Amino acid sequence: MNTHNSRTWLKTGFALLVFSLPWITVVPMAAGQSVELRPGYISGSLSVAGQTITSSSVSAYGSSGSANTSTSSGSYTLTVNVPQGQSATYTVSATSYFSGGGSLSFPSQTVGVSENATTTANFSLNPGYIQGTVTTTSGTVSSLYLYASGGGGSSSRSFSGNSGTFPVVPGTVTVYGTAYFSGGGSASLGSQTVSVSAGGTAIVAWTVSPPPPTSQGTIT
Repeated sequence: MNTHNSRTWLKTGFALLVFSLPWITVVPMAAGQSVELRPGYISGSLSVAGQTITSSSVSAYGSSGSANTSTSSGSYTLTVNVPQGQSATYTVSATSYFSGGGSLSFPSQTVGVSENATTTANFSLNPGYIQGTVTTTSGTVSSLYLYASGGGGSSSRSFSGNSGTFPVVPGTVTVYGTAYFSGGGSASLGSQTVSVSAGGTAIVAWTVSPPPPTSQGTIT
């Protein structure tokens, strides 16, 4: 085992174990070959028009490894592995959480990263909106959970009462959820597909019935 430039290499007939703190990576290789992994960086900002982001989670996945981070500042930086003298491709995903409740997952981005260089991947969205409303044949809806997916992203939010509006990625969006009754029990809100434009609002309505009361036996 030889030490060179603060990196320690351990080579076998099948793999190269590279120690280059903070990088500790096992790279499967053919016999007699070796690869050194160097750091590269992915950095960017996160914003959704009309929403206050309180926190975000960002992750990157590629053939040379993965990385993830959380941020409350509206910007992020990921450190990823890049083979020496080459570039690496990563798919970057981000989810932001809002001060008013709920979350939105942005469409993912695929970027190339070079060693010791920074690639920018900004997540910025002018959303559309889903206005969900539930009416009942009887009883009272006390709260809702709504979920929407489409346009390469997804959103979800819980609401008090029988209606609520939340941001979504514009495009063809499928919406579904659950209504909860004040007397107990819940009803599924079947999926509906609507078209939503940036800055526009699509109304989605359901009519549900409360679940039947649970029968109770009589003890004699």
